[in-house]
Amino acid sequence: MPTPGRDRARELAYQLLTRETLMPPGPDTTNEADRVCRRVSDELSRWIGNDGCRALFARALAAAQAEGGHPVLDTVRTSARSVYCLDGLSESATRHGAAAATEGAAAVLSTLIELLARLIGDDMALSLLEQSAYPRPPTQARARRGRVTP
Repeated sequence: MPTPGRDRARELAYQLLTRETLMPPGPDTTNEADRVCRRVSDELSRWIGNDGCRALFARALAAAQAEGGHPVLDTVRTSARSVYCLDGLSESATRHGAAAATEGAAAVLSTLIELLARLIGDDMALSLLEQSAYPRPPTQARARRGRVTP
């Protein structure tokens, strides 16, 4: 049975993904779901560091893959070498379709929100993720790190 925290996490994941599909397309050709995950990764790494962000994404991805029902996630991996935490989501979206990528990303993001909520509480976790909803202009510090969010 879903918990209230799980319902809120899933709702926020879908809100993040829906907002991205409503934004006008830019020069970035990656799938919307991939852009949202990249933006979340970028925002979270500001607060919990790259290693903490990768650890959360790795656990969330593993849980979503174990849950099943998202073949789009079968070839998605976390990578310590990548600037962003998930590799292969755009390629998998090309193969399985944007709707499948959105569903898979929602599973990963909602699990990530739940994991983060266990660490820092529901309200703070939801607040941090809500900050990821819209692209931010690059700052000098982010540009130097090569972490400009698409």
